[in-house]
Amino acid sequence: MSLHFLTIVTTFIFFQHLAARPLKTSDASNDLNVFTIDLHWQPNVKTLQIKPTLQIVKNRILTASNDEATEPFNLRIYKDSATIKKITDKIAQASKTLQVYDLFTKEVQKKSIESQNYVDINITKEWLDYINLEKIVLLKQKSHLQISIPFSSYSQAKIAEEIIYSLRPFLTNVKQAKLKKTMSQKKTISLDELLLPDFAAKRVKKFSRYRGPNCFQAALGFADPFFVTSNFLNIKREQSHHASMINHDELWRALNEYFYVVDPKLSPLKYGDILVFLATGNKDTVITYQMLKHASVYLFDQFSFSKESKSADSPYTVKTVAKEWELWQHLHNDLAILAFRKGSSKLGENYSNQMIDWLY
Repeated sequence: MSLHFLTIVTTFIFFQHLAARPLKTSDASNDLNVFTIDLHWQPNVKTLQIKPTLQIVKNRILTASNDEATEPFNLRIYKDSATIKKITDKIAQASKTLQVYDLFTKEVQKKSIESQNYVDINITKEWLDYINLEKIVLLKQKSHLQISIPFSSYSQAKIAEEIIYSLRPFLTNVKQAKLKKTMSQKKTISLDELLLPDFAAKRVKKFSRYRGPNCFQAALGFADPFFVTSNFLNIKREQSHHASMINHDELWRALNEYFYVVDPKLSPLKYGDILVFLATGNKDTVITYQMLKHASVYLFDQFSFSKESKSADSPYTVKTVAKEWELWQHLHNDLAILAFRKGSSKLGENYSNQMIDWLY
């Protein structure tokens, strides 16, 4: 009996076992090693600092007061005069330093009774005569991993064929043809341009002007934009948020209906698997939607695609799974990850069919 056959049988038994009971926190893992796959080749990785466009920043400043879904453009600064002077020097127009310093000082004084040693200052249209937008966008920079894959050998081409096979459910026929042509010419392949579905490719490295699009939206939209636009799944629009925001319970329902759980110790992760970060409470208990804290999409090797938060200051980026873990473990010391894979149909009833979690 082959090892491959035994793996298939073991995996099937695992899924059948899950089908017999609700998911528990013990099904999740905090072992990061099982959430990455060593492909034995080294892609070229470059860290970019990306920033919102001037148009998006200007739109946020000018329209936030009239459009509740547009997120105001805020700057968080500490209350001491040295910090105020430092940030003033960074963003003030030439010869407008004094006016900007006065604006900051007045805003800080308004919030002087607050206990925090910092304040969030809303930059409104009155500030535009004094600040330099090209400088202010630099304060919102975020990191993005630009991945490129050189294919110059037969072994790399074989790996590429495996990747393309896993990409098929996500890429259009046109993009698949373009990818194959690029490979046949042994050119370097850009992840951002050729290895992302249209939903992610249109958004990667970009900021939104809206409050609402979040990590759950990014993960489900990557799998299928239907999840984000469906009135069946994206049921409730939160006040002062964009309609595309996905809530914890809406994500949980989508995972219930269209995905199944993968144990990466038994079945290696594949491109497009959704990694759900849970706060387990350090207890072996049934998972509820309230435990869901973050979601990202596994790509390949050690890389993932996500949006860090619902804030307009958070762009869609590529990171490493380890980096995402580091960011969220800082907030939750009981963190664990559960992997989900999209299926053509559900593999058993892993969750409760009661709708109480999704009623408003």
